[in-house]
Amino acid sequence: MRLRFISRRRLRRLAADTAGVSVVEFGLMLVPFTIVMVGLVDISYQMYVHSVLQGAANDAARIVSVESPNIGKSGTLENRVKQLIQTRMQAIDMSGANYTVKADTYYRYSTHGKPERLTLDKNGNGRYDAATDCFQDTNPNGTYDVSVSSRGGVGGADDVVQFTINLQMPRLIPIGRLWGDSNNLNMNVTTAVKRQPFRDQAQPAEICP
Repeated sequence: MRLRFISRRRLRRLAADTAGVSVVEFGLMLVPFTIVMVGLVDISYQMYVHSVLQGAANDAARIVSVESPNIGKSGTLENRVKQLIQTRMQAIDMSGANYTVKADTYYRYSTHGKPERLTLDKNGNGRYDAATDCFQDTNPNGTYDVSVSSRGGVGGADDVVQFTINLQMPRLIPIGRLWGDSNNLNMNVTTAVKRQPFRDQAQPAEICP
């Protein structure tokens, strides 16, 4: 068998030949370019869904701020808010979406996380003494709390109600596994509104020893 060697001149010609290089470069760039474009589409869709969900939550909160909100649905007010949000979200394809709505009420939003207000500090030390002092039971639970928390439900006149809406739904493009994430979206939006003064606000009870 006779071996044929390629001459140096032919090797130089082969090395200088650029025919088809664009196809090779395109093939190298296609995969990362596609991943980047699909990721941008997924992020843009998440931002759009979040914006629509926030708008629906804000609309629901404004409706609930009046004395007798006319939502036109059945069940508890929280459930009617959930149904209202689902109706507003029908503007986009939300197949497989699951919503949860949580309502928290505050007598004064500024007192959240702070100690309950003392109405009588007999020795003037600025601290609650169970034997002598009185306090405003904002929570209300009948005991003095160093951190005021929210109450359930939507409260009454002049109360601040905060809605937290959680949405879980499949991604528009199931690419979450590419970076170790889930193929489902999980997003939260929060909105707060002060209910209208349709009557005097219910005052917290004063607790004394």
